[in-house]
Amino acid sequence: MRSKLTLLFILLFSTTFLLTGCTSTEITQTQTDTTIEMGSECNISITDFFDLGSKVDEEDIILDTSLVDVNTLGDYEATVTYKKNTYKINVSVIDTTAPIVTAKTDMEPVELGTTIKASDYVEVTDLSGYTVYFVTDDGETETIVIPSDFKDDALETTVIAVDNQNNRSNTINIIVKTDEEKAEIEEQMANIVAPNPEDIHLVDDSEVPSDQVDFKHQADDALKAGLISQEDYDDFVEIMQGKHYEEITIEPPAPSEPSAPNGGVIYDDPTQDPNYIPPDDGYVPKEDGWLSY
Repeated sequence: MRSKLTLLFILLFSTTFLLTGCTSTEITQTQTDTTIEMGSECNISITDFFDLGSKVDEEDIILDTSLVDVNTLGDYEATVTYKKNTYKINVSVIDTTAPIVTAKTDMEPVELGTTIKASDYVEVTDLSGYTVYFVTDDGETETIVIPSDFKDDALETTVIAVDNQNNRSNTINIIVKTDEEKAEIEEQMANIVAPNPEDIHLVDDSEVPSDQVDFKHQADDALKAGLISQEDYDDFVEIMQGKHYEEITIEPPAPSEPSAPNGGVIYDDPTQDPNYIPPDDGYVPKEDGWLSY
């Protein structure tokens, strides 16, 4: 009899425990750490981090991610509050996304001997810091020098971007146009010696028409830089003043004597010429009018 009562008591206790467990109002944390890609949304699902009792309403659980900055790499804490209990979730913002690189268009030609930067020739999209390199046979470098004896009108090279987390973009080819003529002109300009200021004689602005003043200033600068001579400058000023001209007499040409093929006879009346072919309209021109035939 006593053994039957004991067995009955055990069954009642087990049933009560199971029913109580199935209707629990508690939550149990199952995970404490997570990672989020930089620049993405901080989406944390409660059920990914907690087991919820059967009577727990998820709307009663408060998730706070206000301290998580998804645009800055680092470690942060999110908090979960339920009733009077607070739980922590460790959030690491990481960057595993490679930069996106595109070549710029309509770049100006560069002169020979110029040092160029890889970053000047591409547009880079990336959330963290990055560096752009030329990829050469000797490795990666931020700058290269266009050789002074380079013979082609363009240099083809390869560029890559690497961000601060060592994520590497795809390499792209770019074309660097060269301007040998510009380099030669600038070298010539550098060798020009400006004249002695005492040898320069500039005309006052009031001595040229108002609509020519801008051109005069250009001539002033050219004279000071030694690009034109004083004589050329004076000629320019006279042109601006309207004084620079030449009188030209045009003699009319002397009348030419009429001639006939093969030394033949010239007929005053062309109809008398044995080789004359009359026009289709039935009339032939004469000096004093028209003659029909």
